[in-house]
Amino acid sequence: SKRLGLRAWRKLRTSLASLRRAIKVSLELATVENLAQALQQSDQPILHFLPTRDYTDGISMESYEGELKLLPLQMLRELLERHAPRRPSLVVCCARQSVDAGYVFLAAGVPAVVCLRGYLPEEAISEFMHEFYRALFTGGTPRGAFNAAQQAQQGAFATGPLGGFVLLEEEGVGGGTSPIAVPEPGEL
Repeated sequence: SKRLGLRAWRKLRTSLASLRRAIKVSLELATVENLAQALQQSDQPILHFLPTRDYTDGISMESYEGELKLLPLQMLRELLERHAPRRPSLVVCCARQSVDAGYVFLAAGVPAVVCLRGYLPEEAISEFMHEFYRALFTGGTPRGAFNAAQQAQQGAFATGPLGGFVLLEEEGVGGGTSPIAVPEPGEL
């Protein structure tokens, strides 16, 4: 729902503001056109998809009528191919069952993708993302930030084999072990 998305956006913004870094964060409707525009950027942005319904067989995009509509994984693959070689530096998908979509981004050359397997309560997603970005933007790698977020979350929310975040990274290239370029405060 849009209400869930707005709550998630506010929590993400608050979490990033607490890092006391100048970070350019832009909320865009998840439309195919906006995704294509983000893929055309040369500065390799981080794409963060807010929580929405399951990403089974595709990712949820907003149609011109304002309704959520599925962008099938094959069409996502084609969209990413059209904009090669430009890729985001990191993709975060907070929707349930987003692992298959994560693999599409990974196969297209995104070095690291964080996605959600199964279900997590909204508060658990917010807490995980807060710790993930705190660790990432204070000089961590995607792998290190992911591990820190998992460790911080262990006591508060149980994540069994059916739910929890997953880090996908390029094999042999160190996608999750290479730092994301994070400039000094005020420059990002």
